Formats: sequence, structure tokens, C-alpha cells
Amino acid sequence: MQHSKDIILCERYDTYNTEGEMNVGILILMTYGLIPTFKNKTNQDISDIIGDFQKAYNILSEIAKANQTGASTIYKEMLCLKEMRKLIKEERAGDKFINRLLLIHITNDVVNRVFALKKPAKLRQYSKEIVPMDFELTRLWRCEDEPDNIVWEFVPLNIDAYYLYRNEIDYQAKKIKYTKYQLIFKNIGYKDFCYTVIMRPAFNWHNILKREQSDDSISFDYTDIEYEDDKRIVKKLTFTQESPLSEKPMDLKPVNKKDVLGYYTTYLDHEGVAHDFEDEDCQSQYEVRMDTMEVAVSETAILFKGDDCIYKLNKFDEEGNETIEGISSLSHTDNFIYAELDDEGTEHQFLCLDSINQNIDIETLLNQPYFRKITNINDIF
Repeated sequence: MQHSKDIILCERYDTYNTEGEMNVGILILMTYGLIPTFKNKTNQDISDIIGDFQKAYNILSEIAKANQTGASTIYKEMLCLKEMRKLIKEERAGDKFINRLLLIHITNDVVNRVFALKKPAKLRQYSKEIVPMDFELTRLWRCEDEPDNIVWEFVPLNIDAYYLYRNEIDYQAKKIKYTKYQLIFKNIGYKDFCYTVIMRPAFNWHNILKREQSDDSISFDYTDIEYEDDKRIVKKLTFTQESPLSEKPMDLKPVNKKDVLGYYTTYLDHEGVAHDFEDEDCQSQYEVRMDTMEVAVSETAILFKGDDCIYKLNKFDEEGNETIEGISSLSHTDNFIYAELDDEGTEHQFLCLDSINQNIDIETLLNQPYFRKITNINDIF
């Protein structure tokens, strides 16, 4: 059963909060008696802060569920709600961290993120506000608890994130079996630890197809960082609670010895004696093949370079409306991806406008009046 009061408040959120005049989080908490009104002098004391957090979690979960329609990503449990649930669990175990100010902050954060998923321009704003960690990660890493034939590989992306590959070298089969994760290291004001968002292989697959995310497709960790003497090059990453691989801690250390580094790169780069090795995705069910696209962006259109031609995507239709919600905010600094994936034997191709989390089936796009192939110079204008 949905709570009508908070749903009405949230439906009006965009109308009344354009300049930040209304704190919806405080209003929701007041509506349910989780924080007192200014006139209520008899209910100022907190008798059960953990219970208040649990009630707020239940309310926010219903708000998120009620607003799934039209959202760019569909979650069973949003990451910010998962963090809230773990916070409650830790507090029950004995932590003394939560208070009313944190309850207000978390409530506002969840409501903002729910509506950012429905408003691509807001989602872009959120992503632009993320401050990444200013450090240097070398390419190859090892976890000492794993066999020597497993090596981890960081690949930086142009969106302040990294691909992290777990490579398993199968010498007999002459294959490199890999699993690809995507990580965002968020700066939260400390040099020696950060907030890490972990996207597992299922995340992008479900996101592009707009399917509900599985429970373990995305998670977070507070990651400890140790540096070399220069305080920039990282010499150890400690996933304190949840690693890319599982809901367990994990240490990663860079491969520094030249002979060991050369050994691994020989196989990973298929050089010399390893020239006949092949790459094999360990989780091919969720494999998404992605390539960054070359684009030229103006105030009214985006030009995409294909294999043998140029395509034009208009930002506005003849009536001045956005052809794709949020597209008018995009510039050449944003991320444009061509993606291919398999869905139960059917191949799909997508144009992914990463910054606004809009993934458009190319077959559908080709039938739209605002997308066309450039055949002569006049088509550009």
C-alpha cells in the first residue's frame, strides 16, 4: 500500500524545488513524525533513533518503487538505500553513529537520486558533481590470496572511472578468461580512504536493456588507500567490506617487479610465446562490447562517425522539443558509447549517451525523423 502524502509531495518536487525553496526530506520526515515540528514541544527527545531510521528506510523504499516508471535505471534496491540498510545493521550491532541530522541528509539524498533517475539532465548534473580521487593506479595488480595465474588490470576511462579486469591465465587451453568490473573512486575529503562504487558485469547489461538490476549488480565499499612516498602512486588498495569479486574484503597490490610484470604482459598482450592465446569472457551472459564514438556536438545536433559514414542526431524536433530527454545538455566533453550485447540469442546495438543514462536501440533510432545518415554537405546544416 502506497503512502499518499509522501507520493504527492514527491510528485510536486520538481515544480516547487527548482531553486531549492523546499526541503522535501524534512517535510516527509515531519509528515510521519520522525522529526518534530517546530511547534511540537513535547516530542523533541529521541527514544528510538534506529527505529526512526528503519521507518524512514521503509518509506523511502516505497517512494523509490512508486517512481520506477520512467526511471533510467530500475533497481530492486537503490545503492543509497542499500547503504542506509547497512548503516542500520551496523548501528544495531553496536555503532553509535546515526542521528537526526544524518537522517535528514540521507532522506534528501535518496529523494534527489530517485528523481535524478527520472530526469536525465539532473542525472548528468549529479555525475558532473562527483569528485574523483586524485591518484595514480598502475596497470597490473595481484591479490596474494589468489593463485599466481590470476592478475588484476586497471584501465582508466574518460569519465573519471576505471575498468577493472580479473584475468585468469589458462595455460593449457591457451585462453585468458576475464571478468570486467567498472569502478568509481569518489573523493569524500580524505586522502587515505574513499567511497568506491562497484559495478559488476550484470549492471551495464541490465541497465542498457532497462531490466531490473539483480541484487549484486552494483555495490559500494569504503576503500583504504596506501601510497608510495610521493603520496600519489597507490601501493595498496584495501576493499574493507565488499570487493568487486564478492561481499568480502580484499587487498590488491601492484605488480612492480620487472620480470613478473613482463611475464604477465606477455600473456595479456599476446606477445611472443603467447601470441596464440585468446581472450574469453568468464561471464558472457552479461557481456557488453563497448567502443567510444567520435562525435562533433553543436547546440542543435550531434554528429557521429560510423564505420564508413557520418550520422546526425538532432537535439530538437520541429516544435522545439527535445528529441531525447536531456540531450540538449550534452556537449563534446560527455561520453558517447556504441554498445553491442546478446539477449537470449538476439544481437542488439545501442547508442549510449552515458552522461544522461539514455540507451537507444539503433534499429529504433534509424526509423526516427531526427536521426539520419549524412549524404552530402547540406545535410549537416
